[in-house]
Amino acid sequence: RLERLQAAAAHPMIEDVGSAEQTVIDYLMQLQDDLSESEHLHANYQDYQASMGLPVSDLEQIREVGVQVGDKLRLWVAYRDWQHQVEEWNNSSFKSLNPEALTQEVTKYSKILAQVMRGQGGNPLVRKLKALVDEFRVTTPVITCLHNQAMKPHHFAQIDTIVGRALSQEADYTLGVLMELKVMDLKEEIQAVSNMATQEAALE
Repeated sequence: RLERLQAAAAHPMIEDVGSAEQTVIDYLMQLQDDLSESEHLHANYQDYQASMGLPVSDLEQIREVGVQVGDKLRLWVAYRDWQHQVEEWNNSSFKSLNPEALTQEVTKYSKILAQVMRGQGGNPLVRKLKALVDEFRVTTPVITCLHNQAMKPHHFAQIDTIVGRALSQEADYTLGVLMELKVMDLKEEIQAVSNMATQEAALE
């Protein structure tokens, strides 16, 4: 039974970034249930061994598989949820975004990655999710700058020049538009304008 569970935990689709997220998640959740049942049966067998004065078998291998499956499940759930979160952000009005809340979400996923990387560092999905989260991690400072309350029309005109699009003339735009403009690559220039706006406001 242990060999079957170990083989199930190493199913190729778990490390295939092209696998359907929900299919893998359902598979891993079922595997977790199977592991819990196996651990329960094994614990009962240990009680029997002890009562008969027999050597008590070890549960450690089953628990190790359980930890691996748990990490894999957390990784796939995080990957699925991150994609949904990014889709929501990209389709949202930029003005409606809360930079602090967005930063907190990015930090949350970064922590999940740090935790699962200990046991799943070789899983290609780790690298893919890390690249997606890192893209937003370097973008959040830009989002914060563009929400700077000290920014005035002439500052936004400078931003228009930097990004190559007259965003200040648009009634509204989405975060997805900024991502397409690769604002993360213009972070230093945008931060400079935001810092200037803050300094000017302090002198008023």
